[in-house]
Amino acid sequence: MRLAMVMLVLSIADGSAVAEPVTALIGHETTDVALDGVTRIARYQERLYRDGDQVWIERVMPARTATRSLHELDAHAAARWYTRSGEHATVVLVSAPEGVIIEVGPASMEAQGLTDRWVIAAGLVDLASLAPTTRTAPVGARWYERVGTADYMRVLWSERFALPLMIESGTRDGHHVSRTTVQPSTRFAPPWRSARELRRIDLSDLGD
Repeated sequence: MRLAMVMLVLSIADGSAVAEPVTALIGHETTDVALDGVTRIARYQERLYRDGDQVWIERVMPARTATRSLHELDAHAAARWYTRSGEHATVVLVSAPEGVIIEVGPASMEAQGLTDRWVIAAGLVDLASLAPTTRTAPVGARWYERVGTADYMRVLWSERFALPLMIESGTRDGHHVSRTTVQPSTRFAPPWRSARELRRIDLSDLGD
């Protein structure tokens, strides 16, 4: 059993694990306590779609009736479309309402919160960097964690979906706390099918 678990972790780490097509609703909540004592809480949701070598992650946005100009488009709110290339991934941003695919150069990826690591794109976390624990978990899931001198991360991992069900992280002094919940489902309609023919532009074409 222990060997099987180790092999699972290694397969997730190198991107070789085979998982069924899945979609998931992801809820994010972060709490930051500033030095002036002000607490700021941010909440938002995303939806993930994953099938084979494709991953699509998009922000759940409020309904709107009009499209925006490119100068009004916020790249951070665009969908992230990852395509696997070995252990890495190529990624573009997609804004379907504006009908564009936004090419992002390597120098701009960090500023846009993007990664080229397939294991992160497909599984949201690098499970191989965490250690399994004996914390009680639901059937088919297991807790993993990493505790450093200043910060920590705990992940409830679903073996069936090869996705975390929960991610808890933060600083040990309590100034920053983040909690992510993931609700996976096998109901699936790949959004990239309708995006392949969209017009391609460069990130630099967007307004400041």
